[in-house]
Amino acid sequence: LLSCLPLPVLYLLAPSQIHAAAVGEIIGQIVIQGILAGAAAMFLYTYIVRQLGPQAASLFLPGIPIATVVVGMAVLGETPMTIQVAAIAIMAAGMGLSAIGGRIASRRLSEPAPGGS
Repeated sequence: LLSCLPLPVLYLLAPSQIHAAAVGEIIGQIVIQGILAGAAAMFLYTYIVRQLGPQAASLFLPGIPIATVVVGMAVLGETPMTIQVAAIAIMAAGMGLSAIGGRIASRRLSEPAPGGS
């Protein structure tokens, strides 16, 4: 909501063609980007953190750019550049290593210490 405060100033000072857009399109963007992408995403992420814990939930954040590229490919027919494919591979590997490392660490913590005390 606070990000909308400078909108009237931007409308007056920045060159744009917003007046050429249909009112329905503008309202649609307010609903999609403001409510769904903003508020709903925060509520859902908070819910996921509560359900899975912060460590597991943090693995979803690097998945956002990956999902964006995949949706762009499927919906818009875009072809990712080589650098984008490399970035996706690096992010996916990092997510996988974090998940595996977390499981290994939790397994080690639950095992009794060698030598016993």
